[in-house]
Amino acid sequence: MTDRFEWLKTEVVYQEKRSDELRWIVTNETIKDKQTETIFSRSLLRHPGVASVAAINDKDEILLIE
Repeated sequence: MTDRFEWLKTEVVYQEKRSDELRWIVTNETIKDKQTETIFSRSLLRHPGVASVAAINDKDEILLIE
């Protein structure tokens, strides 16, 4: 399954450090699904704590699952 996707671009748009510890990092990624040839983008926030996901469709609607 890992061969299905190809990362075309990864860009760090923000990061914050406290002392030597990385607290936040925000990346924009462009990914290609090699099976369907679909190219999509996503933004990720990585941090050492709890996280949630907000899916946004083409109509700018947000799906949240509690």
